[in-house]
Amino acid sequence: MVVFWYLLLLAPVLAIVYVFWAYRNNAAAREAASRERVTALVGIVQGSRAAGSEVRKVQTAPAVVAKPATDAARPAARMRFLTKPETLMYYVLKAGLPDHEIFPRVSLGSVIAAAENIPSPALAERWPVRHEIAFVICDKSMQVVAAIQLDAQPGRQETQVVNQRLSAAGIRLVRLSPAALPRREQVRSLIFGQSA
Repeated sequence: MVVFWYLLLLAPVLAIVYVFWAYRNNAAAREAASRERVTALVGIVQGSRAAGSEVRKVQTAPAVVAKPATDAARPAARMRFLTKPETLMYYVLKAGLPDHEIFPRVSLGSVIAAAENIPSPALAERWPVRHEIAFVICDKSMQVVAAIQLDAQPGRQETQVVNQRLSAAGIRLVRLSPAALPRREQVRSLIFGQSA
């Protein structure tokens, strides 16, 4: 009879141990799957670099049916919305900042109100509204937190104007090389600085 009471008292402890063990196994499986996805993406990017990516060409969708000559000038859709390095960076950002929204390929004019930032018509021609930012990071209230540029040339005049405009608007600009993308653990400190 005493053994029965000991078993009855031991049952909740065993249940708690089992739940904890199952949770840890499930978390380990999710982490392993995440590592496999990142490894696969890194392999894709490294493979594209090894194949020689001196010049990126815009890929167009292959035609399924022969089109008449009048439709020859019609633009075709891209095969991929993001290049392979951009895709990898997107997933790294999503994994490193799960509490933020990530938007790829955003025009500068969408991030900064152009009318407020152009002091005179003479400067309007130097305003790079059509400049494309690789990634814009927003918090859950959709306020811009930071902007990321991949493989930009810092010496170009347009790049300097973009830097000045984003800085004046209080938006942090982070420049990254596609050849040296950060790990997901490093993303938060890169975006928010070392103090975050």
